[in-house]
Amino acid sequence: MWLLWLLLTCVVWAQPTLRVAGDWVEIRCSDKFQVWRSTSPQDGPTSHWRVAGSSYRDAALAHGIPYYYEVASGGQRWRLGPVRLPWKPLPPSRRPRLLVDKSRYLLSVLEGQKVLKSYAVAMGSRPMTRKLQVDRASTPEGRYRILNLQPQATYHRALDVDYPNETDIARHQLLAPQADIGGEIQIHGMGIERNWTWGCIALRNLDVDELFRHQEIVVGTELWIYGGEVSLTDLESDARAGAVDRLALGRRQQSLGLPVTCLAATPAYVRKRSGSSQPTAEKRRPLRR
Repeated sequence: MWLLWLLLTCVVWAQPTLRVAGDWVEIRCSDKFQVWRSTSPQDGPTSHWRVAGSSYRDAALAHGIPYYYEVASGGQRWRLGPVRLPWKPLPPSRRPRLLVDKSRYLLSVLEGQKVLKSYAVAMGSRPMTRKLQVDRASTPEGRYRILNLQPQATYHRALDVDYPNETDIARHQLLAPQADIGGEIQIHGMGIERNWTWGCIALRNLDVDELFRHQEIVVGTELWIYGGEVSLTDLESDARAGAVDRLALGRRQQSLGLPVTCLAATPAYVRKRSGSSQPTAEKRRPLRR
């Protein structure tokens, strides 16, 4: 009887716990564990982290969205949730910018370094792949801007993204010159139940409506996409580098056996264009995803 009580105590002690506090969720377990997070119990795990310690605090969450967690430790698995942070409105801001973290399935609106609000997103069938060419599956990564706003679009409303930009064109020329580079990437509505787009970033309709109501999210608004093959640190380094000859940078990376990102994450490989502080804009025909 004493042995049975000890075994039951160990099982209860090993059971992970989930706690919501403020704008974050904390998961505790008796040992090192892995945790998956999804916005749908049917879709299976999406975001996935290996936790070195016995607790994990998840602060990269959208408000008003149910989250489901799956925890694995010591050969056992548990499902936790759903948990939901209370909905809150997007506050006004003077100069907002947008960040999409593909690894967290999250679009955030920032003012400077402060996150004003985050939204859950869905993508295509290869969400962590950086888009190189037409494949109807992958999502671009890099520094972009909003090219156009469509209050009436195929998928409810849409913010057009200026993919392909100069960096994408240089990378495509070096790695896949015979293929169509693609285009028509958008942030649009029609739901986040699964990864269903051809490479666009999907939101719930009410969330894209809220972005459209924000008077300062306009043509030219900065948009950074990262989390698959490119990190936020890569984009921050690239932004600090100034004007860069993307094709020369990519060739240099190629000659050194480095990943051809055409991003100036290493300042020594940056070459400024003579007589120009900004990349040259060029007209491009409509392209396919």
